[in-house]
Amino acid sequence: MLKVAHQLNMAEPTVNRKQREALEAMVQLLTSAEQNALVEQHSHAYSLLELPTYQQLVGIEENLAELEALLTSSAPPWVIVLQGMGGLGKTALADQIMRRAIEDRLFDGFGWVSVRQSIFALDGTIHAVNNPIRTAEHVIEQLARQIVQGPLPVPYQTEKALSLLQQQLERQRYLITIDNLESLADIEVLIPYLSRLVQPSKFLLTSRQSLPDAPQVFPQQVQPLGQQDALQLVRIEAESRNLPALAAATDEHLLPIYTLVGGNPLALRLVVGQTHRHPLMTVLDDLRIARGQAVDHLYTFVYRRAWETLTQRERQAFLSMPLTPPQGADFSYLHSVSGLDEVMLHDALETLISLNLVEHRTGLFESRYSIHSLTRTFLLEQIVRWQR
Repeated sequence: MLKVAHQLNMAEPTVNRKQREALEAMVQLLTSAEQNALVEQHSHAYSLLELPTYQQLVGIEENLAELEALLTSSAPPWVIVLQGMGGLGKTALADQIMRRAIEDRLFDGFGWVSVRQSIFALDGTIHAVNNPIRTAEHVIEQLARQIVQGPLPVPYQTEKALSLLQQQLERQRYLITIDNLESLADIEVLIPYLSRLVQPSKFLLTSRQSLPDAPQVFPQQVQPLGQQDALQLVRIEAESRNLPALAAATDEHLLPIYTLVGGNPLALRLVVGQTHRHPLMTVLDDLRIARGQAVDHLYTFVYRRAWETLTQRERQAFLSMPLTPPQGADFSYLHSVSGLDEVMLHDALETLISLNLVEHRTGLFESRYSIHSLTRTFLLEQIVRWQR
């Protein structure tokens, strides 16, 4: 410092003071740059998400806590799939997890790719998605454009993009969501791609169907809302849509909604929306007898794609499910009512379970098979119209 003071023709205490001032200024610059970088990172992460379709989520805190523990752990699982029938709120749950992770800075970076082909609006209409993603290679390209820091290979090649992604995801820990995976034409191709991109990064997938067996994929079943949570959601939706009479209704008056559609949030919200135009009992009757465009679109959105993939034997097994009691039935009962031999029924049930059309609960000594309340209504009425 004495030598520097002589070179600058200053007293040594003056040089010391100027050095302190310079260090303080540098700290302020770096702090400001870091804050700006965090704001930019937050803005970029949020820009990947769509605007939330929900006012408030109910009945998910336990699921959120469990998923956050799995995702923030530095140990497996590396790929978690939220699976369940359409309308249960898998996308909303994934969106909420991403928003919490972004806000709490739980990861170095984020990615979100939606594979959905259509959108169900709460007015009962279905809108096709423009230029939807259809293949695993397109998913990798989208992720590369979001995450890779630098230009992508020209001409574009999936293998080179994968290598660049792998390098980035090894350097920094990312949380990446791939939504509506059941719409992908080649799911079996995507899973090996993801296995090259994990650790320390993690993937959260949503799908209406179970994924092919893979050791790195951890399935997490999304369940319908229970009765009290379902009625709470009805009241929240009614308040947000300025339907005070419905919001103030007693449990006794709202219970027919839950009895008919169960705890499917999409169906519950559609019922609330339809009461702007019709009395509640008329709306429920429309659902019960599959009457009206909005109801037809709901069943189409939730079930049509899966129904069209079923073989005749699988449809026969599925159509026998309304004969089971609400609490479900065992295999022997289904065998007696389905008209299929044991091998055919066993294979059909495997498919129906993988598509989350039939719920399967396994005990120590027996299995029970059941369907959602909305599925029961759908099978009793809408299928007849489709078959015609």
